[in-house]
Amino acid sequence: MYNETTFFDSLILNHQLNQIIEKKDKEKMKGISLDERTYQFLTNLPKNTHCSRTSGVQANNGQLEYFVTHIKEQTFDVLLKESFSKFLILPIRHVKIDGMSIQN
Repeated sequence: MYNETTFFDSLILNHQLNQIIEKKDKEKMKGISLDERTYQFLTNLPKNTHCSRTSGVQANNGQLEYFVTHIKEQTFDVLLKESFSKFLILPIRHVKIDGMSIQN
C-alpha cells in the first residue's frame, strides 16, 4: 500500500537540501556531510543548484529513512531523521536531514 508520508518526506528532503545550498550554509553542510568529499562538493555548488530525481523511502528503521537524490550528475545517499513533538495531546511528526554522502 502506498504511504503518502514517504512522498511528502522526499519533498521535505528536497526543500531542506535546496535551502542549504541556496543559502550556502556551510555549518549545515558540514553537519550533514558524512565525509569531506561530500562537504567539498556541497560548498562548491552554485546557489541556484537544486537536487533532482529524489527517490521515495528506500529503507526505514523507525528513526531514520534512507533516500537517494541527485545533484549535478552526482548520486547521493541521504538519511532523514524522524522525531516527534506534542501539541496539546497530538503528536507532531518532524523530519530533517541527518546525513548524506556521495555514492561511490
